[in-house]
Amino acid sequence: MRFYDDLYISESLIKKKNKIIWKIKHNVLVPRLYLVLLSSNGKDNFKIIPSYLFLQKSYPRDMELILGIAKTEDEAIKLMQQMVEDALKTNSPEDIRSYFTKDTI
Repeated sequence: MRFYDDLYISESLIKKKNKIIWKIKHNVLVPRLYLVLLSSNGKDNFKIIPSYLFLQKSYPRDMELILGIAKTEDEAIKLMQQMVEDALKTNSPEDIRSYFTKDTI
């Protein structure tokens, strides 16, 4: 798993950012936490998952790029909207993914 360099994080979690990242990296359960990931299915740009999915041994954690962290699913959707707006400032709608992968390849 990798974290986006300019990680998006909901305002309610800013003070706990480093602690939350540490917990995610070390497989510690963080209840009521949602992650915005770069989708790997080739059709979608993003996906939102509850963080407890990362605790499952069968989940492909190593292949994920975490773009954002939110306390609720609604906050995750707002983060995703902000991501799209930021990407559209420099990229075309067809090329949103490259905005988030340009520095991680």
